[in-house]
Order: sequence, then structure tokens, then C-alpha cells
Amino acid sequence: MKTIEVDVDEGPIVATKRFAGRQLLRWSAEDGTRSHSFRIFRTANDQFAVYARDDPNWAAISDPADDNPIWNNPKTWGGDWWRKGRRELKVFATIADMRGVLPDELVAAVGQAVEHPPVEDLDI
Repeated sequence: MKTIEVDVDEGPIVATKRFAGRQLLRWSAEDGTRSHSFRIFRTANDQFAVYARDDPNWAAISDPADDNPIWNNPKTWGGDWWRKGRRELKVFATIADMRGVLPDELVAAVGQAVEHPPVEDLDI
């Protein structure tokens, strides 16, 4: 187990949360100009801590040739798509509790991750 620290948004305040656990997986999904990322931890109390972030999806607007049509759309020049979104920490007692709250693909990945041993000893 390691000490995990994450920053979460509580209204206008950024609070640091600390707990003991180990990271099970990282998972992300892109939704247009937004990117949703999740880090899943198994806590010392055998619960699941889910750190979720909502950030701009810079890959959606960047192009090596710098010829991306998104820049030609005046709706993308303003607005909040480029702002940092919420950062939050949710705790679940079981994987079943995640269903309906988190994306189905993420819940399935957590189920697969718990099947792997926390440490694999290699004789190399």
C-alpha cells in the first residue's frame, strides 16, 4: 500500500484528499472536446476509490498539419470547452455499487483488474 494524494474540487476550493491504497488501473474516454479520465484505487479498507477528472481534449483540436476544421467554427472560439473541469473522488464498497454511476466499460475493467494479483513475483 502507498499513500495516495489527489486534488478535488469542493466548489471554488481545491482540497487534497489522502488515503492508503494501490492503483488498480487508469481509464479514459474522449467525448468531443472533453476528455474524462479515471484512476481506480483499492483502499486499505478494501473499498474502491475512483478519482475522476474532466479536462479539455486537446487531441481533438490539434493536428500535426495545423489544419483542423474546429478552428474554423466560431462556436469553438469561446465557451468553456478549454477550461479544466471537475476533479472528484468517489468511494464504492463493491464493484456492483459502481454500476449505473460509472461507465459500463470502466466497471468491467475494474472487475478484470481485481482478478490480477497485486504483485507478481518474477524469478528473473
